[in-house]
Order: sequence, then structure tokens, then C-alpha cells
Amino acid sequence: MSGLPMKRCRQCGQIKPLDQFRQNLTNTRRSYAYDLHDPRGYRPRCAICEITNRTEPKADRRERHKARDTRARHARRYGVTIERMERFYGWELDRIEADILQVRDQGCPTCGHPVLNLPDIHVDIRDPTLPPFYGVNAGPICATCNTRKGPQTQLAMDCAEAERQAIARTSELRLGEQGRLF
Repeated sequence: MSGLPMKRCRQCGQIKPLDQFRQNLTNTRRSYAYDLHDPRGYRPRCAICEITNRTEPKADRRERHKARDTRARHARRYGVTIERMERFYGWELDRIEADILQVRDQGCPTCGHPVLNLPDIHVDIRDPTLPPFYGVNAGPICATCNTRKGPQTQLAMDCAEAERQAIARTSELRLGEQGRLF
């Protein structure tokens, strides 16, 4: 134990030394504000409880924060308000969050690969030349598919993928006809 006076944390109820509390800088006019031995000059919650209060709600709602940020970013890109994105284009926060959770749990709807991290889920505008109606022309996919697609339309991406698969099948057939070297 330290030589500092003790104080009870209002949240966890534990009695701890004052060095585990942060100073309350809002009371700087009071005579005890700068007295390191007066418990009134410290915040009512210990530093550990303060950190827990700040980080736990974020961890529980990361998908919702991502949905909100994504909707705001796309609204800025299209030069419309968030309300218009929600009402006219169907970018409802609950719907985006549910789709992000579905991609996280079931994998990318385009390639089927699992998505392990939340930053690897992107909400893609499938055809940039069309309005961004959510569910019709916009939806979540993995970062790999979004990067591979780039600014091209989903149809162009599907055609390029079909062409790559046809080339791969042709190469396999040619290799099968010639036989193996070893």
C-alpha cells in the first residue's frame, strides 16, 4: 500500500490509493484541487473503471459504428445528406449493421471466403454509374473482392472472372493432352 490516502471508487466499490484515481481538473478554483492528499481533488471513479467505461461500449457496437461511418462517407461522396441516403436510397443503419454481421459470420457474398476482421468488410457500390440504392446497387463484400473489382461495374468484374476461369480450364486441358513431364 502506498502512503497516499485511500478513496472508494464509485463504480467498482473498491477502496484504492489516490494514485489510482485521476485528478479532477474541473475543480481548479477550490482550495483542495491541487492538494495531492485530499480525496476531493480526484475523480469519483478509479482509472481502471474510467477506461472500462470508455472502451466496452465501443467493442460491443463496432459493427454499428462501421455502418454509421460508411453511410456518412457514401453520403458525402454522392453529395447528399445522411437522411436522404436513409430515406430515399434505403441506407438504414440497422439494415447495414445486419448485413455487416451476416458477412462477418457467413463470409463474403461474392467469393464465399470467410471474413475474419471487421476492417476487411467494405460496403461496395456495385455499379458507380447507377444511383446507390442499398441492397440493389450497394452491399457489403470483402476487401479483396472490393479491391479486385475497383471502380468497374459488377457485371464487368463477373465477365473478367469468367474469362479467367475459361483460360484456366483451357490451360488444364492442354496440359492434360500433352501429358506430364515427370
